[in-house]
Amino acid sequence: MAYKLLAGRIMEVYPDLKIVKYEKNNFGQNNDVLIINDQLVFRFPKYEDGIRNLERKYHY
Repeated sequence: MAYKLLAGRIMEVYPDLKIVKYEKNNFGQNNDVLIINDQLVFRFPKYEDGIRNLERKYHY
């Protein structure tokens, strides 16, 4: 997935978060991972199964 798109989505959901820097973590097999400002980690499932697992885990 395009990491710029993911960073934009994070800014939509967290408008008060100032993103000074972001870097991608390419080691995830099942998730796209962005590290924001060297402090916050956001993961985005690559597959439908991963989305369902997150929904079950967090009861959405």
